[in-house]
Amino acid sequence: MDLSSKKVPFLEWIHCNSCYDLYVNKTRIFYLVAGCFHVLCAKCIREVKPAGSNGPSHYKCAVCNKAARACEINNNMPTNLKNLFHPFPNEDDMNLFAIVQFQQRHQQRFRNYLDRMNRSLKENKAVLLKRRDAAKTTYQELRETRAERKQLERRLLMVKKRYREMEEKKLNQSISHNANESSKLSVHTNDPRLNRPALLNPAAEQISINLSGLKGPRMPPPVLFKPNVQNNSTAIASFMQQSESFVL
Repeated sequence: MDLSSKKVPFLEWIHCNSCYDLYVNKTRIFYLVAGCFHVLCAKCIREVKPAGSNGPSHYKCAVCNKAARACEINNNMPTNLKNLFHPFPNEDDMNLFAIVQFQQRHQQRFRNYLDRMNRSLKENKAVLLKRRDAAKTTYQELRETRAERKQLERRLLMVKKRYREMEEKKLNQSISHNANESSKLSVHTNDPRLNRPALLNPAAEQISINLSGLKGPRMPPPVLFKPNVQNNSTAIASFMQQSESFVL
């Protein structure tokens, strides 16, 4: 039995019980822990030095955490341990029960790992299909959103153009209105009829002059005139004197 060959099919079940790396890959050194008969690679096994002892090193199993001596799996390992990996134990005088139990336990462990990986692969595949469908839906929505955005951008440009045209129209109307107002004002300022002062009424002006220059006593109040008094010579004479003084 050559454990260094990659072409022997029975070697495919030999694997690290922690990381499940295969021995046939020949990428790492593999060890068999003597205390628990677990197979570990050099990456997963941990060397433990006994306290106060200069003896051989012990290794801590990454599966059961037991510390025991370990043997590298190769053609130079002890015969009783090398026989555990024999492909045909029934042909030679070996402990058939121990060898078959060891190999079946490790083969079942590896098959369980493959089953877990297969289930995980199927679950991941189902999740991937769902995410792919969701990505397709999202992509379709994105395309529709992009088309709608372009349409809205075109409408926005049209609205901005209409707004600029309306503003320019309002500005032109305001400029023309101001020009008309300024032209009307310039015509009115050149009209001499609007610049001459207002003429006063001659009759009203003459009356105001006469009244301002009037001097002397005022007219007697109406109560002094008593037309119903008859043959009152004294009252008539007094009235005549007051009237003459008022005229003078």
